[in-house]
Amino acid sequence: MLDVAVKSALLATIVKVRQQYEGHARHALLTATAAHLDYSKMVIAVDEDVDIHDYEDVFWAFLTRGRADTRAWTMDDIPGFYRDPMKDHWGRLLIDATKPWGRAAEFERKRIPGEGAIRLDDYL
Repeated sequence: MLDVAVKSALLATIVKVRQQYEGHARHALLTATAAHLDYSKMVIAVDEDVDIHDYEDVFWAFLTRGRADTRAWTMDDIPGFYRDPMKDHWGRLLIDATKPWGRAAEFERKRIPGEGAIRLDDYL
């Protein structure tokens, strides 16, 4: 893992990885889930070009870098808060928002040349 952002108010953890082998992102997800069961109800793995502090960027990666139906899964009945008699915080959602292994070039972020210099106010 390169970096980690814990969004405790949202019970979410986002991990930034540089994939070294097929399945590396899933290993990182499992590791992060086990690291702190109270604050990791949702764990998301992203590549190193994604801003882990920006949810829009994180979900952009998930929605553009592969199939949603095969890159998100749940872990049923994983205990959450120790003071949770109704088990409302049990279970985990794990999301692999990384580029598919072996196909990184196909999923590079596209940039419009000069986009940072464009001011819409100049045209409106």
